[in-house]
Parts: sequence; C-alpha cells; structure tokens
Amino acid sequence: MPAINPGRADATSSTGFKVNQNSFSEDDLVVQGSKQNSNYAQGNVVEWKYTSGSTGELILTNVIGTF
Repeated sequence: MPAINPGRADATSSTGFKVNQNSFSEDDLVVQGSKQNSNYAQGNVVEWKYTSGSTGELILTNVIGTF
C-alpha cells in the first residue's frame, strides 16, 4: 500500500496536489509530518467523501499521532 504524502493537499499546494473525488482510496496510508518531530501522524483510509473544491471528509483507521 503506497503512502500518500504529496505535501499540502489544498489550494495552496506547492506540489500541485489538489483534492478531488479520486484523491484517496480505501486502505491508502496517509502520512503527515516527519517522525523526527512531534508533527507526525499516519492512518489508513476507510472512506473518502469528497464534497467540492478542496473539501471532503477523510475517515481513517489505525491512526498514530494527531492530524
């Protein structure tokens, strides 16, 4: 299962990553931050409910840390 770690996932993304209805798939690993600091979190996608623009509801399981 590949890690989803493209950088900012919003309109200000410097990586060009924008959220859409296909941004996350079931069981994807979502990672935030770095293990070297306290900003680290990860979890597996249960469901991604895209709303519109750059919004949606991401439901995770096996969460470690705080997003």
